[in-house]
Amino acid sequence: MQPLIHRNRVVLLHFSFWCVYLSFFLYQVISHQQSAEIDWSTVLTVVGVQLVFALIIGYLNYFIFLPAFLKNKKLGRYLFQFFLVFAILITCRLALGRYLFDGFTGGNGYLYTTRYTIQVATTNLFIVIFLGMIRFAVDWFEFEARQKNVENERLTAELNFLKAQINPHFLFNTLNNLYYLAYTQSSNTTEVIAKLSQMMRYMIYDSNYPLVPLSKEIEYMENYISLERLRLNEQIPIKLTIEGGNPQDFLIAPLIFITFLENAF
Repeated sequence: MQPLIHRNRVVLLHFSFWCVYLSFFLYQVISHQQSAEIDWSTVLTVVGVQLVFALIIGYLNYFIFLPAFLKNKKLGRYLFQFFLVFAILITCRLALGRYLFDGFTGGNGYLYTTRYTIQVATTNLFIVIFLGMIRFAVDWFEFEARQKNVENERLTAELNFLKAQINPHFLFNTLNNLYYLAYTQSSNTTEVIAKLSQMMRYMIYDSNYPLVPLSKEIEYMENYISLERLRLNEQIPIKLTIEGGNPQDFLIAPLIFITFLENAF
């Protein structure tokens, strides 16, 4: 349910706005009814006419004029195109309202007043502005999401590059050590090969995941330290102490400690 709401949050925002606006406008029309009994036919006609023109004006700007302005950054052209279409549609809206509710007889004088014209124009302009703000907000959030994805991809590329540097460096060092042990016919040669096999398996397979259990990273470090102990012939005392909590319960990015460990040796 939550992912569905997250994917359709823009649609829900638009739907909520229109529900609030229609509720307010419906209340306003009903409150201006002069008779005690509500004429639902007239009320629904008024609401329907206003809704159709508000949708046309609002979403012409939302889907056509605003995207063109954001792409070309030409304010004068945008204002000219929008207000030309806006004036034509408002004129049609006023004419249709006067025809439906008065038949152009002039009986309902309020429909022909400047106040009524300004009221219709400002109401629809408010809708256009509010929908435009939604458009800017949506574009901003999408831009932030793209920026975050780019940053994540950059960090992933840097981590992969670091891994690509770590693996050959470690492999060559270990092969040199292995060659020395084999050359001197050391009894530790088979142990080194076994530990190297475990470490290579971790580097090739397990480290491809975004996160790995901390216990695997510790096991990898312990194998590395064991190889260093063999290389140094126990001449230097090396001690690794793990404290606090269960390593199996924690997840970390793979191979983030080995650079520090290599540099320490």
